[in-house]
Amino acid sequence: MTIAAGFVCEEGILICADTEYTSSGDKLEAAKIFPRSVDNIEFLFTGAGDRSLIAMTTDMICDAIEKENVALAGMSLSSRTEEVRRIITTQNQIVYSQYVNYANPPISETQMLIGFLSRDGDICEYRLLGVGSPTVERIDTYECIGAGASIGRWLAKTFYYESCPLDLIKVAALYIVQEAKANVPYCGGGTTIYTLKVKPENRRRMTLWDDESLAR
Repeated sequence: MTIAAGFVCEEGILICADTEYTSSGDKLEAAKIFPRSVDNIEFLFTGAGDRSLIAMTTDMICDAIEKENVALAGMSLSSRTEEVRRIITTQNQIVYSQYVNYANPPISETQMLIGFLSRDGDICEYRLLGVGSPTVERIDTYECIGAGASIGRWLAKTFYYESCPLDLIKVAALYIVQEAKANVPYCGGGTTIYTLKVKPENRRRMTLWDDESLAR
């Protein structure tokens, strides 16, 4: 089980998640946000559900983009952004048609959030995508997934607005994950935040492993 959330603002994208997962009844700690990069494209992947499926989908998407790297580099920024989205959609459909639909025993429902930012000199474009079943949709504001999604969405709508600054989103993201961990079974562990920023600072990571560090 998971609480993970993604936010879009003028300064870029933020993705946050807890770090606890359950395996054979045991509660374990592990990262749930996976940063990747292919040349001038930065990615953040996170998911809720089957960990193996999330990892495989992440690898397949990155491998497919790597194979198209030369073609992507020759595209305009807007064309590259749409091509990356097409590749993500195609690979996700392959995962579901070849693996999920025939899994025995059935694979638990899996959702993902994928943020990516593509640069061309001093300009960039970025997208946050929500992946559920074989569908991929663009998210223009925010989305929460996992067992803590309901409480996350309820809290997010109380603070989020169109020009919401990234610093405010960071504070709200911390609060959302903490509330999910406090009130939703199987959400727990630490809190991890990554950002993809329009200004060329690329990924920034902050991990808070317990409530004590959050209070500092």
